[in-house]
Amino acid sequence: MDEIHTSQSDSESVETRERKDGLLGIQIGNYRISRMLGEGGMGAVYEAAHIRTSHRIAVKFLRQSALGDSEPEAVRLKRFLDEARALGAGTHPNLVEFIDSGELPSGELYIMMELVPGTTLRDFVVSQEGKLSAPLALELTRQTAAALAFIHGLGIAHRDLNPRNLMVLQDSTARNGWRIKLLDFGIAKFTDRREYRTRTQSQLGTIRYMSPEQCEAAKSVDESTDIYSLGLMLFELLTGESPYLMADGQETKWIDAHVNRAPRSLRTLWPEAPAPLTKLVAEMLDKHPDYRPRAKEIAAHLDSGERIPERRGPISANLSLGFLLSTALIPGVGSVSLGLLSPPKSPAAAEALTSPELAYVSQHAPVGTVLVDPVQLFMGSTPEEIAGALAECRQRNGEAACSPETFQREGPVQLVSVSAFYLDETEMTNAHVVKVIHRFHEEFDLNAVKGKPPRLIFLRESTGKRTLFFDLWNSGVRGSGLQIEQGQLVVRSGMENFPAVQLTHEAARRICQKRGGDLPSEAQWEAAARGNERRRFPWGNLRPTCDGVIVDRVDGGLCKGFPINQPDRVGTASLDITPRGVRDLGGNVLEWVLDPFVSPYPRCGTCKDPVARVAAETMSETTAYSVRGGSYFLSQEVARASSRSMAVAQAMTPNLGFRCAIPVTSK
Repeated sequence: MDEIHTSQSDSESVETRERKDGLLGIQIGNYRISRMLGEGGMGAVYEAAHIRTSHRIAVKFLRQSALGDSEPEAVRLKRFLDEARALGAGTHPNLVEFIDSGELPSGELYIMMELVPGTTLRDFVVSQEGKLSAPLALELTRQTAAALAFIHGLGIAHRDLNPRNLMVLQDSTARNGWRIKLLDFGIAKFTDRREYRTRTQSQLGTIRYMSPEQCEAAKSVDESTDIYSLGLMLFELLTGESPYLMADGQETKWIDAHVNRAPRSLRTLWPEAPAPLTKLVAEMLDKHPDYRPRAKEIAAHLDSGERIPERRGPISANLSLGFLLSTALIPGVGSVSLGLLSPPKSPAAAEALTSPELAYVSQHAPVGTVLVDPVQLFMGSTPEEIAGALAECRQRNGEAACSPETFQREGPVQLVSVSAFYLDETEMTNAHVVKVIHRFHEEFDLNAVKGKPPRLIFLRESTGKRTLFFDLWNSGVRGSGLQIEQGQLVVRSGMENFPAVQLTHEAARRICQKRGGDLPSEAQWEAAARGNERRRFPWGNLRPTCDGVIVDRVDGGLCKGFPINQPDRVGTASLDITPRGVRDLGGNVLEWVLDPFVSPYPRCGTCKDPVARVAAETMSETTAYSVRGGSYFLSQEVARASSRSMAVAQAMTPNLGFRCAIPVTSK
């Protein structure tokens, strides 16, 4: 990163360099170089004065001595020319003005630009004793958002937005008497052109203000990365602290925070913050770039005249320190490299349990259940994971059998927190179901129809309504494991330990509720199946084996040599078991979950124990619900821990069962 101004502490070193500087005194057009202003990773910035009018400008040089130091010459040259192109793309009251660019006879490239008579936002905050008023903080942010909206409209992403690249100057024509100017487009990206990276594919930007996708050196970094950086600065201006509680300024810890940690809410440090503003900041800091608002939307929101309440008490003294720690980072972080969506290190937003509580709830788990610890995890699949799963499906099953939409509904990735809960160790068996249904006060409608026992079983409600529960169709061990004997629902012989299937979503919910719980939400199911280490399959990252997981057993499937077209007894698959002991999540039968099916998975707000919702007036017997896990009937791709399927509320099929989640209650 390159600066136009340096702090007083840098003056001696600048003067020393000036004495050896061959650029001082040279003339470029009608301007003569008078002094160095600052030096950065790509070159140096000088002040120049017009030879007749004394009008002052800034001139930025790409020094030949800098070429090839840590990056290929072509990359640095391309970035410098891109900066010139970005500055010259248009004019805006909140952008530094471009004057000209060119090359000296000696080979140095230069950019001539407006010399802003102000100070960096970082130094401005310090000069104000770390106490910007909320209206001024919001106005400076509004102006910055307006500048971003302008360059984004030109197809330019800044990618290094931080307090050192924003200049603040007094201007009586601006609101609150201050105007902000965005400068330094040294690593700007033109979205219509191919990205150039170093050979190490290193991160670009200033660590404290980098977006998650920048930290991961993602190829898809675009304008939304500026929104994340602006959200970080806005949070700091309003509270005096970063949304991430950091012990120190180490690069790896900042990268971990951006990628893995949930940011604090604005109201944790400013309780009186307006709800719309709190929501806006949270949206700007969304881990997924697609869910961040656009710059013009932010500017419009901050221009709406919303009344800002008085902020009680002084702003945190950490504000000055926070901005001072935002040191410049020359593009490239070297050996710092985190895997895409690394496991969150702290379940800060989950409902943590103390050691005594954990011991208690573990010892008092309901029979047949497994305790799933509180966890913070990235739910869903990344575009790369979706593309990989689709490619594997087409390789094994042919292109026609693998629709992209089937895999795309696994997105987007969201950081969610799931509180501790108990989950059935296996799918609910026929024996389990029969025990539970005897607890119903309502009566099943088991009346014979013309001397034949009914196939569809309804529950008679006290209101007179009938609720569809079961379909008793069966063929061998396939289909329902229940039958009617002497007016009672009983288990068919030999089917006690087979998963209960062919029951509606409402029936599965009612049975779980009788057990003191409910169907697991999608987030709970994925927390158990995937964990925060992002296992590809419930058991780990190994591909399913036909003897270890009950999948793809249809005629013509990869596992057709095994019992064809039928599930197996629960808990018999040797590979299909999570590290905590939950079985059959990857295969045997699909499983109902609580959420209505929405694709893509809806934005979950605070993402604390999220459950998808749809409008009550739209609910009906044909409402689609999410279905999780794999089955004997489906291909191996569905066994992945992030796979999502769907079924209408009254679907009753031989490969669809369920298991229950029960809330944790500590002593």
